[in-house]
Amino acid sequence: MAKVGRPRGLIDYAPVAAEESGATVHGIRMVRPRTIIYFTLWCLVGAIMVYNLISRSDLDINVLRDRNPLYVALSDGRIRNGYTFKILNKASDQRTLILSIEGLPGARLKVVGSEDVGESTTPYFTVKSDRVHSFRLFVSAPAEVLPDQSLDIRFVLSEINTNIKAHYDSKFRGPEK
Repeated sequence: MAKVGRPRGLIDYAPVAAEESGATVHGIRMVRPRTIIYFTLWCLVGAIMVYNLISRSDLDINVLRDRNPLYVALSDGRIRNGYTFKILNKASDQRTLILSIEGLPGARLKVVGSEDVGESTTPYFTVKSDRVHSFRLFVSAPAEVLPDQSLDIRFVLSEINTNIKAHYDSKFRGPEK
């Protein structure tokens, strides 16, 4: 340090015993309240992350309602809405799931592009492990069951074997009354 004109001891080697005991090294304390606070916060954030990872649901759904058209009036007097439906299977096992709707009496579901499901009240799906299964879904209901221009509905996805459920709240649109 003398070569560069700085005070002696500015950069120095400290003995390991002094660092481990928490003693001061050239007047600087190694364990300070700020260090303890940072360590505590780091442990708290780590614990929250571990808790969220352990307690996360291994089945999730996401439903996007079609914006255009809002609804379609069918020739038999029913009203139909379109949805894009995604099933997220985060488990390490393949699952067989049943889809149903709550809050819409007389509803029928039609999965686009799936001949085996057809049009029914409860279609089923087989989703492989760690996959996202995406499909188009049409929901139709009699026009007389709509009390207003829109109705709150809930999509419920249930696993057949374990009865684990996931749900998603959405709207069913119809004509103005």
